[in-house]
Amino acid sequence: MDMRRTGFVALLLAVLAAQVWVTLRAQVVLAVEAAVVLLALAGWGLMAYARGRRRAQTAADRGRAGVRGTAAPQGTPVAMPLLPSVTYGTGSEPVATVVDDRDADGDPRTRPLTGV
Repeated sequence: MDMRRTGFVALLLAVLAAQVWVTLRAQVVLAVEAAVVLLALAGWGLMAYARGRRRAQTAADRGRAGVRGTAAPQGTPVAMPLLPSVTYGTGSEPVATVVDDRDADGDPRTRPLTGV
């Protein structure tokens, strides 16, 4: 084989190797770009999910119907229950929640009822 032919074959092999390298590099670049796009879409989805959860919580906090259709409890005046007594509207006397008691010196004190 003469020198010209050897140089030509070497040139063809170099061109072929360059084409293979460029093709593989392009595939790697495309794979990286696809991964970046997928991560961006996943981020958008998570932000939308979090925004929806936050809006549902603030709506429930304001007393509107929440996700389950139940309203959140509203604030009441100080020391008043959220719901009326069980005996409300029955005509019975209210049940005492404290009783009078005396300490060791005989002085009166009030203590809460327990076990009622």
